[in-house]
Amino acid sequence: GWQPGHNYTAFTSDNVAQNRLPAITEGFVTPKKDAYPEPLDTAKPWREAGYDIFAFCWAPLADESKPGDAERKIWEESSPRWKCPSCKGCRGTGKQLLNDSFEACQNGYRIEGMPPGSVGQAFSEAWEALRAGQRPHVHLVGHSLGSQVCCSFLRHQLEAHGSDIQVVQRFTLLDPYFTNFSKAHLQNRWPGEVVREIVRSVSLTGTAVEQYRSSAVLDNILSDSNKDLQQLTAYFEMKPGFLPVKYGPEDIAVLADRHSAAKYVYFQSKAYQPPIEVAFKSPVGPWEPVDGSPGSGYASAEDTRIQEFMQGDFYWVQVGGCETPDPSQHTFTKRKGRLAARLDSSRKSGSSGYAAQEQP
Repeated sequence: GWQPGHNYTAFTSDNVAQNRLPAITEGFVTPKKDAYPEPLDTAKPWREAGYDIFAFCWAPLADESKPGDAERKIWEESSPRWKCPSCKGCRGTGKQLLNDSFEACQNGYRIEGMPPGSVGQAFSEAWEALRAGQRPHVHLVGHSLGSQVCCSFLRHQLEAHGSDIQVVQRFTLLDPYFTNFSKAHLQNRWPGEVVREIVRSVSLTGTAVEQYRSSAVLDNILSDSNKDLQQLTAYFEMKPGFLPVKYGPEDIAVLADRHSAAKYVYFQSKAYQPPIEVAFKSPVGPWEPVDGSPGSGYASAEDTRIQEFMQGDFYWVQVGGCETPDPSQHTFTKRKGRLAARLDSSRKSGSSGYAAQEQP
């Protein structure tokens, strides 16, 4: 996702001199914070399940002072630029961190190593080279702005191989982020609108699509809540109470931690069975497991189960285990009120999507 300040802290003189990759500010290992009892490699359960794990790292391009500037690079069909780590936002040509093989930067930005086209196009081309003509089972996961990177990738894949080809079997959006308002680089459409179109298209190929909300990152006037996207996905609301709100200025950091929690919890959940489905026993409780239910979502849920949720008139809310990041302790309950979209492949919507009809 958005990585303001990444380049100045990630590119060190030692990294550049020895041709090493910059430091990675985020990864699969849980952070060294009190909320997480011990560092966990959340990709380990996936490797043990037989998956090869690949990450598309675009952090140097996501280093912008405003998320909208990073978002634009995801879609805009022009070679992206990355912020010069030496300039710290000035317009100079400083080389305190970069060696003499680098040319002077252009107004604080650099173009070395940049592919033509958008970030999504670069992702698509990298995947084509990696898969070498094979079509393995793919579970695509995007977090925050990374969800839009995944959608831009999917659009390029559908354009290259045809709208009937199933590019990925499962697509997971973890606390996705969208800016508000229409954008010229999207033909005056909103980013969330474009994402919905792509989600419709991949759903029609048989892809299971799920969405998890873990924070209030979209609850402001500069962001798009994109509630219509909930109708197209299996939708889950996580309640990370292990990162308590403090009702003060420090809640900015709490918001960021809750935003990141979705990816750590989701990836670690591959090690466990899906969370137990519970229902409230009237009139005074408690919450009790639902007889015969195979559970709710998270990574271990079968693709077919997620597809069932996509068609239901409900969504999922976490009600148990909120005080821990351990997904094996989490429980979810169904809530009515989500109006699922019925996808109709006979009606085109725009250049590559399909119309969604609300269920009566």
